[in-house]
Amino acid sequence: MDYARIYALNNKIWATNTMERLNALLERNILNYQNYQEITQAYTYLMQIRLRVQAEALSHGNKTADNYVSPKNLTYIEQKLLKEIFLQIKNFQSGLSYNFTGQLGGA
Repeated sequence: MDYARIYALNNKIWATNTMERLNALLERNILNYQNYQEITQAYTYLMQIRLRVQAEALSHGNKTADNYVSPKNLTYIEQKLLKEIFLQIKNFQSGLSYNFTGQLGGA
């Protein structure tokens, strides 16, 4: 979300929704199609997991549901996908850091 927010603000895109920001970045050729696909798939997957965990918490009688997802409660495949997504996020953060500071590293 921060990646989309920073690039949107830098490019005077005033959308407040992450997907709208990503779409605008794609439309303005700030984000190429492959990166757009990877970011949106990762974002959608993370939001699906979060929503599922929240729904499960509420269905088990919890009065509130937070954003915490325990990796140990995920399936093996979900854990592997999550690790791959986090590697991709690290790559995007490194690019973000380089574009805005001239140095490689996580943002």
